[in-house]
Order: sequence, then structure tokens, then C-alpha cells
Amino acid sequence: MENIIEYIEDGITITKNTDGTYRVFTPKTQHFSVSSLSELTPEKFEEEILKEVNLQLQEDQLLKIAFEEDPYIELPLDHYDIGGEGGED
Repeated sequence: MENIIEYIEDGITITKNTDGTYRVFTPKTQHFSVSSLSELTPEKFEEEILKEVNLQLQEDQLLKIAFEEDPYIELPLDHYDIGGEGGED
């Protein structure tokens, strides 16, 4: 267990599921499942951290795409009546 201290020092929650597997949570990995507590190795934590980093990158990319393609963002400023110019007859 000493070799995983750096991965769990910010906190860890382990819940045993009804099917005998375990649900593990740490701030760096978020939630992941293991069949046995012996699977909690530095390699497993590194794998789960990498998964979480990749998920965050994908989410960031999707949000960027979503907001760049938003038609309201692309409207030019002169479309709006800013500062009282225009729009008055």
C-alpha cells in the first residue's frame, strides 16, 4: 500500500458493490471500478489519471467547438444598437 500513497494522499473513497467489485474515487481519477483491491497499484492509478485527463481534454474540445459554432457569437457588433446610434427614426 505504501507505493500508492502519492495517489491517495488527497483522499480516497472505496465502496464495495453488491456484485463484489469495488468503486474507487480519488480527486485525480474520479470514479473507477476494480474487481479486487489488489488491483490498486501505481500503474492502475496512472492509467485512471490518464483516462481522466483525456476526458477533460475531450470535454474542453467539445465545448470549444460548440461555442465557436454558436451563431450568436459570430454576429458582428454593428448588428446591435450600441450606444444609441441607429435604430432611432
